[in-house]
Amino acid sequence: MLVLDNLLDMTYNGQDIKLEYDKYVLFIKEGSGDNLLYEDIEDGYVDYIYTEVYLKDDLVKEEYPSEIGGGFMLLKDTIENLFYDKPIRELIDYVFTENAEEDYYELHTTSFPSNAILTIES
Repeated sequence: MLVLDNLLDMTYNGQDIKLEYDKYVLFIKEGSGDNLLYEDIEDGYVDYIYTEVYLKDDLVKEEYPSEIGGGFMLLKDTIENLFYDKPIRELIDYVFTENAEEDYYELHTTSFPSNAILTIES
């Protein structure tokens, strides 16, 4: 695995996460909270994680690459309560666990890739 264990064990406090694997790049970001629909709020959702997936080559070649996957992962508790002050590994594991059912968010894998390269952006 190319991910450094000490980065996975680093405490999450709102950093943007970038994972490169195979021919894809996945960005994991904390939602701003302003994109919840009325129906989402009625269903008890209060926060979300935002994911974006791109082809690696497109990020290099194109000025405005198109997303090929990702989306909003709705949460019934705040991201602060669920993931802040815990290892980044927990947030990444959650994203892949939520995606496991039929690759819903089009992450192009249903488990944490063994060849992933992790970058943390504050």
